[in-house]
Order: sequence, then C-alpha cells, then structure tokens
Amino acid sequence: MDDRTADLSTRREPSPTRQTLAPGAESAGAPALAGVEAPGDTIGPYKILQLIGEGGFGNVYMAQQTHPVKRRVALKIVKPGMDTKQVIGRFESERQALALMDHPNIAQVYDAGSTSTGRPYFVMELVKGVPITDYCDAGNLTTNERLRLFQDVCHAVQHAHHKGIVHRDLKPSNVLVTLHDERPVAKVIDFGIAKAMNQDLSDATVFTEFRQFIGTPEYMSPEQAAMSGLDVDTRSDVYSLGVLLYELLTGATPIEREKLRSATLPELQRIIREDEPPRPSTRLSKAASKAASKAGSRASGAASSPSAEGRPTAVGGGSTNAGEAPKATPHATKSSTRSQAEEIARHRRTDLRSLRSELAGDLDWIVMKCLEKDRTRRYQTAADLAEDIQHYLDHEPIDARPPSTIYTIRKFAQRHRLAFGVAGGVLSALMLTTVALGYGLVKAQHERDETARRETVARAEMLLATMNSVRQYTIKSVRPTIQELQKATASDPAHYDDFRSEMVPGFSALQVARHFSSLEQYRDFHYREASPNPTNRNNKTDGFEQGLVDAFRADRTLKERSGVIDRGGVTTYYIARPMEVSDAKCLDCHTTPEMAPRRQVELYGTEGGYNWQMGDVIATQVVYVPVTRAFKAGATDERVVFGVLGGVVLLAGLASMWMLRR
Repeated sequence: MDDRTADLSTRREPSPTRQTLAPGAESAGAPALAGVEAPGDTIGPYKILQLIGEGGFGNVYMAQQTHPVKRRVALKIVKPGMDTKQVIGRFESERQALALMDHPNIAQVYDAGSTSTGRPYFVMELVKGVPITDYCDAGNLTTNERLRLFQDVCHAVQHAHHKGIVHRDLKPSNVLVTLHDERPVAKVIDFGIAKAMNQDLSDATVFTEFRQFIGTPEYMSPEQAAMSGLDVDTRSDVYSLGVLLYELLTGATPIEREKLRSATLPELQRIIREDEPPRPSTRLSKAASKAASKAGSRASGAASSPSAEGRPTAVGGGSTNAGEAPKATPHATKSSTRSQAEEIARHRRTDLRSLRSELAGDLDWIVMKCLEKDRTRRYQTAADLAEDIQHYLDHEPIDARPPSTIYTIRKFAQRHRLAFGVAGGVLSALMLTTVALGYGLVKAQHERDETARRETVARAEMLLATMNSVRQYTIKSVRPTIQELQKATASDPAHYDDFRSEMVPGFSALQVARHFSSLEQYRDFHYREASPNPTNRNNKTDGFEQGLVDAFRADRTLKERSGVIDRGGVTTYYIARPMEVSDAKCLDCHTTPEMAPRRQVELYGTEGGYNWQMGDVIATQVVYVPVTRAFKAGATDERVVFGVLGGVVLLAGLASMWMLRR
C-alpha cells in the first residue's frame, strides 16, 4: 500500500481525555444531525453510550457490547457524507493495521462491520486514559519514571514496525495512559494515517496525493514535512518519539507551537527541515530566563504605574488612592515569582537546577539523536532508542554521542552560508598567503642550508687536506733533518733512539688541528685519527669509526666517506678518509715491540701499534661538525615568521570554536 493519510485541513484533534461529552449531551442543544448516531442507538450488538472523540472522517463512541460477551468498547464509525472511496479505504486500512498487531501497549481491534446505511465501523479496545504528558504531570512522575513509561511506548512502536506499519502521527493525544491494577499502562492508538511498508492493508485503492501535507507539524519528521520523493520509513516514527520524549522531559516541544502555527506552509516546512532545536537542558535554561524576565517586567510595571485618572484601584480586595503604587498581595508576589520552568521541575518532583543537571549530558544526546534532521544519524529502530534509555537507567555508557566537530561545522555552515562564504574567502586568502610565505621561507632556508652545507664540506675537506700536507711535508723534509741532528749530537750513535723523529709527522698534524680549532670558522670542528690498533690508546676507534675502517679495508678503491649521523644526541656531519701504511720507515716502530724504539715502548707499552704491514689500512682520518650550528643561519627569523602565522591561524580557530558554541 502507498501512503495512507488524512489531510491535515480536515483532521480535528480529539478530546484530550476522550471522554468530554456526558450521555445525552448531544441532544441538549440543537437536534442531532441526520444520520449521526446518538446515545441509545444500536449497531449490531453494540449500544452507543457516549461520543468520546471526533476526527475528520469518523466519530468514536463508547458503546456497550451486549453479546456474546458484555463489555464496554470503543466504536469508530465513518461520518455521514464522508464515506468516499478514499475515506473508506483509509478506514479499512486502520482496521487492518490494528488487526495485525497484538501488543499490550497497542489498542486491540475486536470486530468490524457496516451500519444499516452502509457506513463501515470497527470495534476496538476502550482505553479510558489520558494523554501521556497529562498523566505524567498530574502524577508528578520523576524523570526516570517517565523514561520507563516511555520505554513501553517504544516497544509498542517497535512491534508496529515489525508488522510493517509506520504510525506517522505519534503525539501525546495518540498515546494514552490507563491504569491496570494500579499500574500505568501506555496505549498507542489512532493508526488513521498509518503507512504499510511491505503489504497492502485493504483492497481499496488508497494513496497519498502528490505533495499532500499530512500529520501534526509539532511531531512531524523533516522527511515527512518535505513531501518529496524521499520515502517515509520507520525512522520517521523515531523522530516523533524523540519529540514526545523531549516534551515529557521539558514540558515543551522542540519547536515552539506558536512559531509553527503562525507560519505559512512553505515556512513551516522550512522550519521543520532546517531549524535546529535547542537541547532539552538548554530549553529549560531559556524558559527560566524568559519567565524571570517577564516576571521582572510585570513587577517593575506594577511598581511604577499609578492608577489611571485618580480612580481607586482594587488589588486582592483592597484599594489605593490615586497616584499611589498598588501594593502587591502575597498571592500576587508568589504568582509573579513562580516561573514556568519551576512549575515544570515541580511536576518532576525536583527543583529547576537539579532538573537541568539531570538532563544535561546523556539525556540531551539521546533526545538530540532522535531529532537529527538526517535520518541516517538517528536511532535506526525504536528498540534501539528503548535500549539506550535502559543504558542510561542502568548507569551504563549510552550509544548516543555528541556530533563530531566536522559535522557541527558543516551544519553551522549550512545555517550561515553567506557569513561562511565571506569567512571562507578570507580564510582562503590567508591560507594562500601563509602557503606562499611558507614556501618562500622554506626555499630560502633550503638555500641557506645548502650554502652552509657546501661551506662545511669545503672547510672539512680543507682541514683533511692540510693534515695530509703537513704529514707529507714532515715525512719528506722535517723528519730526515731531525734524524741527522739527533745522530750528530748523540753521545753513543750505536744506541741512537729515533722515536722522537718518527713521531714528528703525527705530532705536527695534531698541532695544526689544534690551531684550526682556535679559529672562529673551525671552532666546532673536531679532528680524529682513529685506529683499531693504535699506539696511543686515546686514538682507539669507537663503533662508528670501526665501521669506517672496515669499509675502507673491504673496498680499497673507496677513498672517502661522508654524511650526517646522530653522534651523542647531536646531528653531526662527518667526512672520513683512510690512512694506509705507505712509508717503510713506519715499520721500524710498528712491526714488533722488539724492533720498536725503546722510548716508544716505555711510553705506550707493547699492547698496541704493532704488526703493521705495507699497504694496510691502519686508521681513518675523520672530521666531525655539529650541523645544528653549521646550518642554523636564519632559523631565528624563520621561527618568528612561522610563530606569527601560527598565532593568526590559532586565533582564527579559537574564534570559529567560539562562534560554533554560540
């Protein structure tokens, strides 16, 4: 079956109690209309007792069934003159919808037939109850008691959905509460505009006319109000349940009735589809502020306005002379200070502050999840809603969660398209400027780094070249001269010890390295001659340097290695070259301890610096430079610029968050 509806313009809200007319009241004034049933009339085994409800298409009577059992029932009959094919089809659809369901919280259907004039009727369970909101307020039910009663409604709606029925008009007057053994029982009634999802409820051809507006605006889902091609499914009832829960908790509907009633149809549809309602706790806060403001205005007006034209003004039975401010009685003062919000809290056996605290958080998010404009973000079934309420009652984590920041921003942007368009343009320009500046700074920094790197490499290579030049010069020129002088001055040439002359190249290189370190350009440069088998234990290789020696030994064509490493927690540039035995004179000191100069053995012992052979890679020359210093040119300026840009973006983000919270 397609949508089975009743036009809003022809539906009239039934009496809140469903029992407003006393027997015989219909005849007290004008005579009954022709064809309209009156108390005392009999239809089959049912004797009409009282008119208890009236809709656009039918009347509902309380009747007495005489056989085969005696009981009071509700008898719904199509009005005279309304028995069109479409109305009869809808009437039959409602009867079939009720007949499909068997749930303690849904009014049961007992019988069906036609009157003597051919108008259809059906007989259902008589629910002697009041709307759920009225019952809860009259009994001053607490929030948790209201939630438990509301869960029964959710289970009833879930049963209808399981049977393939969407109610489409869930509201307080269609959810009555009656007492069974002193226990409140909620009953869902009036499936007059229900829709079957997967079946036909009657043989009559019934469909919703194109762009026909049906339902009750305050409780209508956005997709139902849109009258678009979007099919209405069970999640529409979940939205209506959310409105009902909102009203049970706060005493008001999410969208104010006056706002909807005064709007044109297009504006009403827009409000339902687009306006975001406040959270329940926020609604109470606003109601309290509004009521306090009105009370203050009335009190101020009463205190400042004298009686007009000097006439006596009676207040609570007394009077005042002309020009005197009227004196408020205790009753008037009490009335002016009692806000609507405080009355709402009193009906829940608590105070306003405690009620707001109780609703804030989990209950806010449960309700707002039901009221999502996007139905894919709602609870997908009424059972899911009832289960999440049970989680709340059991103090367990709920499934409803605050919407994500991205979703909130998107919804805010939809509501403020123009402002967001302007802000987006400004932000885009700012971001483009930031990107351009950032690119320029990064490029400049890269160029500075590249220049610093080239300078560092050049200085390190020059230091190594200088060390090698010093070694070669001392080996070829200085050492032979010193040896000749030592021999000439030795008291016993047979015992001549040439250790000092042999060590001249190494000592000279180290002395030159110390001189370089004293220069500003080389202050952070560190020169090492590291060997796995050194004469001086201070020159012993560490793990990294041992790797360099091993690499040079493994590949004799490798003459240099360089790169950046982490050395002692500092990012460091290094350049290394192998040191080979190329001078036969070195073997005089480094073959065996027995062949070594006596002074060498005395100073350094016999454990290291021996067993060298011609061509061996016995050490590596390494220059270390901390690049944190060598590459930091301009970094301070860069940090300042990026700090300013980051501050601007941060302020823009904080401003956006502030706007979203408002």
